[in-house]
Amino acid sequence: MISGTEYVVIAFVLFLVFGPERLPEVARKLGGWMRDMRRAASDIRLVLEAEAGELTEPLREVSREARRLREEGKAAFDWKGPVHPEGPGPADSLEDLADIEGDAESLDDAETGAGQGNAETGAGQDDAAPEDEGDEARGEG
Repeated sequence: MISGTEYVVIAFVLFLVFGPERLPEVARKLGGWMRDMRRAASDIRLVLEAEAGELTEPLREVSREARRLREEGKAAFDWKGPVHPEGPGPADSLEDLADIEGDAESLDDAETGAGQGNAETGAGQDDAAPEDEGDEARGEG
């Protein structure tokens, strides 16, 4: 930035170079050029701000969407850990064992019941037709 004394030195040099007759005319031209430069700089700034505004809105939308997706991702993968951090206890193991034994007993009952047959009809596994009879029925024997 130019200080006050530097302005005085510049004015004195201009006075010596252009003389008292032409100095007011030169000052008006310099003032007009400075005004035109400021106006052009202001116009350029306004145009750039308008263009930047058009570009920043889609950027803001993308940023909002990214923030929303990040929050959804955190919620989806927010694992709280096991229900029992120290693992299952003895009571849990005994309960599981009782469930397993109960399932095994019901399976044994189902298997033994199917092999006995129906007492009323006399049908059982031993009443099945021999394989040789099937061959004779087809005419192969």
